[in-house]
Amino acid sequence: MQQLKQWLADEPLLLTEAAVTERLSRQEAIVLDPLLANARLIYDPEGRSALEALYERFIQVARRADVPFLLATPTWRSSQARLRHAGERRPVNSDAVRFLSGIRNRQGPFASRILLGGLVGSAGDAYRPEQAPAAETAAAIHRPQIRELVEAGVDYLLAATIPAVSEAEGLSRVMGSFSLPYLISFVIRRDGSLMDGTTLAEAIGRVDRASGDHRPTGFLVNCAYPTFLPSDSEDGRLNRLVGFQANGSSLDQSELDGSEKTRMEPIEDWVAEMLQLYRYRGLRILGGCCGTTERHLQALVDALGY
Repeated sequence: MQQLKQWLADEPLLLTEAAVTERLSRQEAIVLDPLLANARLIYDPEGRSALEALYERFIQVARRADVPFLLATPTWRSSQARLRHAGERRPVNSDAVRFLSGIRNRQGPFASRILLGGLVGSAGDAYRPEQAPAAETAAAIHRPQIRELVEAGVDYLLAATIPAVSEAEGLSRVMGSFSLPYLISFVIRRDGSLMDGTTLAEAIGRVDRASGDHRPTGFLVNCAYPTFLPSDSEDGRLNRLVGFQANGSSLDQSELDGSEKTRMEPIEDWVAEMLQLYRYRGLRILGGCCGTTERHLQALVDALGY
């Protein structure tokens, strides 16, 4: 149950995924659900195969390097409210955990180096903070999905691409009520602030205060380029930052959202910036977001000497 905390204390690097949903959206044969994104693909033979192929490629990078790997369920858009609105009656979150468990079980001895995370996303559009609910409302919205993921047997919980501190506060109250480690990952703008304008340090402090004795295991940033993280801040609250899943492009979200083409900087530039976060900011959970592939992960572990 607490393996994630132990790895963060003992392991120099924890690798996680590169882009999943965004990459699938570029495949002509794959149709993402407008409400549920990639969640229903686990029930479609072609979609399931595409998901498996992506996850297997990411895992193989970690396996060759022999570094721990954090896997997350394809449930970023699978809140109970969205499932009801989509007319979906199947236990999507539980089935997603079983789907990933099957992938992990096929990894032989390396299966012990993989943790399964239960992934939840923002209630509204991740790039429109005005759609983010207040803390109490967020807790009510997210509680059923989080409970289902926990009961299905995930090793940790992850809330990703969270645009507003109010929603993060509500998420932390629910996630902290279970006995699992949990991570909250914010999406930030070019100036390093959340989409709602809150500084990253202030957001971390507010969530920690709202969580009481059950604080997040750590905080991450995702869906942003590494240079968006303020480099000159000495605010101690930023010491709670443990990871970064970086976009492949240095464009901001307003420039990337809805882009018909994959946008990315040269991989070597991406790796150089990620190394800065690893070496000088002490971030240990590293991976990719929009515009990244397993090639980014491989280049990163190669640069780190694995």
